[in-house]
Amino acid sequence: MNTIQTKIAAGCVLFAASALSAGAATLVAVSSEVNGIHEYSVDGTTWTHTRQITTQNALQMVHHGGVIYATTESSVLSINVASGAVTTLATRGSGIASSWTTGNAQGIVFGPDGDLYFSTAFNASGSGIYKLDTAGTTFSQFISYSGTGYTLNNARDLVWVGDNLYVSSRAGFNATGRPIYEFDDTGAYVGTITTGTGLQAPQSLYAEGGTLYIGSGNSGTQIRTIDLAGTLPNDGSVLATGGQNILDILRIEGILYTAHYNSGTGSVGEIRIEAGAAVLTNASGTLNGMVIIPEPSSVLLGLSSFGFLLMFRRRVS
Repeated sequence: MNTIQTKIAAGCVLFAASALSAGAATLVAVSSEVNGIHEYSVDGTTWTHTRQITTQNALQMVHHGGVIYATTESSVLSINVASGAVTTLATRGSGIASSWTTGNAQGIVFGPDGDLYFSTAFNASGSGIYKLDTAGTTFSQFISYSGTGYTLNNARDLVWVGDNLYVSSRAGFNATGRPIYEFDDTGAYVGTITTGTGLQAPQSLYAEGGTLYIGSGNSGTQIRTIDLAGTLPNDGSVLATGGQNILDILRIEGILYTAHYNSGTGSVGEIRIEAGAAVLTNASGTLNGMVIIPEPSSVLLGLSSFGFLLMFRRRVS
């Protein structure tokens, strides 16, 4: 039986896929900056392409109720999984997002309140963390670029664990000793959970229970894990190495996968098993993000629960 682990904000239902047929493959959407969003059927470690959801290019994604919410560098989109129809919720420097004038949108998550939160990087190293509702009617800056105790220099990703938000501050591609910051549900700085010595270019973030997974964004690629219930600050331990430039981390059918961008001549995107062997390769560019997209029966189960139990981080519901 597949287990769908939500990655959306605190208190959400973690529902087993009893709504899916036992032994059924898991449907996963994979985003690219150059090839749109594609659907794959994942059975064990076998990834089979089933269809292209949309030609719209995208960076990171979350999913709920048959809709993918995705970032591009300058916008946040909603995408109907069934039809591929794309709606722009917010555009940098325009309309409700006129206050967002610099920084490219990167990671995206659901918060404890059900709103979308996204980080910014590049383009003057970003401009902090923003939030908007799923209808695209309200928009505000949630965390500024810098404040007492922190500077969000290239904040590539973010993840909610309970009512606390963790944000990576990667800085440059090969930067070392970079921090992971912790904020509360009001956006107030809580602390720095890393020591500033051992962490290499922290980029993608993923959480399971009280464990934080960190994917690095440099040529010495690592996945590190930090026990959030343990003594902090610390830089955790190395779980796996391999590949280059981890853009996303997701557990599918009990297996931890990473999305990579291997830069340089002949750049390729890859999905790897715990930064190990590649199971999917895109020779024409990046593979940015992964999100589980449940079958319709699971979507209905999630919708019936969403009104009173919000979900638990980043890419699935």
